[in-house]
Amino acid sequence: MKPTEPEVMKIARLGGGVFVDVGANVGEYSLRLWRKYRTIVSFEPYHPAIETLRRAFGWRSLFCRLVPVECAISEIDGETFLFLDREGKRCSGSGDTIEQTFNYRPASIPGMDLITHHVRGYGGVSQLVDTRRLDTILPKLGIKEVGLLKIDVEGAEFRVLQGAGETLEKTDRIIVELHDRERKKELTKLINSGFDEVRWIDADHILGERE
Repeated sequence: MKPTEPEVMKIARLGGGVFVDVGANVGEYSLRLWRKYRTIVSFEPYHPAIETLRRAFGWRSLFCRLVPVECAISEIDGETFLFLDREGKRCSGSGDTIEQTFNYRPASIPGMDLITHHVRGYGGVSQLVDTRRLDTILPKLGIKEVGLLKIDVEGAEFRVLQGAGETLEKTDRIIVELHDRERKKELTKLINSGFDEVRWIDADHILGERE
């Protein structure tokens, strides 16, 4: 796996007790960071992706506890549709999303005009998946404190944060990928409200840390 986000990986390698990977896909981060964390909780709603991650982790489970969870993280406990990006033209990783419509205009591509993705743009391919709030599912998994929370969910980042108020209070570091640069001030304000030190580590990722 190639390190597509070097600044994110630099922070992630600082390590800690628990790494929560929201939008884990096939495990680009989960598979690289097993030496740095005692426990890795990987959330991914697409079944083939999480099965690939589970198999690939393999012998690493002797040294690090992997908790793969097949669900989407959102602001509700229930179900929703996952829209599948089978063309893979928009990004280097997975483009799957639970957002029927979202604006894709990353700051890392300043020349890109607004692209609004919606169901038709994904060819209408979708599947029903479970959704959980972080505040609901982490306690059920026995997770009391989080060393690093990473969120990369293709436009649904604000949904994840809406369902994670209690989780953020027990999180040392958070990294969120923003997919719409027009919402940068909104995300900065939100992370500022819960963390002592906040900065953008690259064009698309914000870092929040506790002192």
